This record gives sequence, structure tokens and C-alpha cells, in this order.
Amino acid sequence: MSAPSAGGSAAPSGASGSAAPSGASGSGAPSGASGSAAPSGASGSGGQAITRAGIEARFRDEGLSPTGWGNGPDERYGWHSHGNHKVLYCVSGSIVFHTRTGDVALEAGDRLDLPPGTEHAATVGPSGCQCMEAYR
Repeated sequence: MSAPSAGGSAAPSGASGSAAPSGASGSGAPSGASGSAAPSGASGSGGQAITRAGIEARFRDEGLSPTGWGNGPDERYGWHSHGNHKVLYCVSGSIVFHTRTGDVALEAGDRLDLPPGTEHAATVGPSGCQCMEAYR
């Protein structure tokens, strides 16, 4: 499995901590939870198709330079965290990010923001995924 570039160290699967998706909307993301290391949530494309170029433009609008990565069906990432704020878009396929307080399912066009130190794992969907991410 090709790992996303930029920062982060893998943690044992039994690592503990608290993270809560909050204010999430879009693809089956839990909402309304709170916590000190809370992902600001996932947001969808509002039912409109979004292209890779459109996602790149969104990153540029925020002054970010994204990198791309992808995985085959059903690949998994173990529990880990990053030292910087992670902004991630699912470009194609699907992926579920697991946090200590719930799962956030992303499909093409969906965005996920993870604050520094948020422990998460991920499971790629049955058709694989392509994502773009940047760190603040």
C-alpha cells in the first residue's frame, strides 16, 4: 500500500486517545460530537461532480500545495496521527476514516479536516480511492 506523503508516525493499533468528528456533513459522517482533538468534519460537494482540477483549485484558494496518493480496494491504514492540521479530499472511489469516537465516510468530492494530533485509521472502499491532501 502506498502511504500518504508528509508527516505522521504510525501508532500501535491499541493506542488510546479521543477524537470526535463534529459539524460533519456529507457521506455518513457522524455529527454533533465534541472533543479537544475534533476533526472539523467532512463536507461534501453538494451533489455536484467535482474534478481533480476543481479540488486542486480549492487547495490553492487556501494557500495549500496538495500531494496525491491512492490505494487499491480494501487497503487499511493503522492508527496514527500527524503533527499538523491535515486537509484531505477524496478525489475518486471511497475511504472511511476511523477516529476514536466514530467513522467518517468519504466519497469523491468530500473533504476531511483533521486537527494536529487527531488519532485516526482508515479503510479504503471496495473500488479503491484516490485522495489529495495538504498540511497546515
